[in-house]
Amino acid sequence: MKQVNKQRWDIAQKSELDFWKEYVSSSFDMSRYNLRCKEKLNRLLKIWNNYIVINKNTRILDIGGPIDIINQFKTGKLFSIEPLADYFKSNFKFNYKLSNIIRATGEEIPFPDKYFDLVIINNVIDHTHFPEKVLDEIHRVLKDNGIMNLEVNVYLKSFLFLSKVYGFFKKIFTREIFNIHHPYMFKSKEIDDMVEKRFIILNKRIEDKEKSKETMKNLRLRIVKKFGILGSIHYALICKKKKGN
Repeated sequence: MKQVNKQRWDIAQKSELDFWKEYVSSSFDMSRYNLRCKEKLNRLLKIWNNYIVINKNTRILDIGGPIDIINQFKTGKLFSIEPLADYFKSNFKFNYKLSNIIRATGEEIPFPDKYFDLVIINNVIDHTHFPEKVLDEIHRVLKDNGIMNLEVNVYLKSFLFLSKVYGFFKKIFTREIFNIHHPYMFKSKEIDDMVEKRFIILNKRIEDKEKSKETMKNLRLRIVKKFGILGSIHYALICKKKKGN
């Protein structure tokens, strides 16, 4: 996998900050967002229960999710890291002391080896500077019997080809970057290959499979479906670390 340069990652971080600035207003329905996060956490807890028992002593790390499910846990020792942590703490009304958020990146996780029972990295790996290094760091800080929950939007090969063509011409004519928030756009196989170097995949699922099917049906995009030209698919994995890596 080709690593993006630092300049491209910096551009993505600036665009991410600009995106969240739009939500620092009364128009952002925090109660509704909290409810969605609670519902998601409840769904995940039912799945995680097959692999880990979460109690008051469970150490949980969330990478890059400052206003996500990490703020909804009722038990466990919570930690979170985020490059834009200072901005979120200053502008969003969450109990960040509860989740112990600090400014850091997934490429340099500031915790000891084998420290966490659960590492959550949801909708983040495609925002990072060096995804392979992030996975190395998660492997390092995860306990031998711990699990990682990774979620990411993935794309079909045909869509990625079209996006590259479109992105090329967009940059020429508008000087704008296509999908500026995301330095990477992955196929599911690319995610699997990266993960399986370091982890054993215990559970694999497509979160919005039914939603995607319904969208295709409603819009009658039969030819699009036939040729596999479909946008992002929310891909989710639960993994345990390979020992001896």
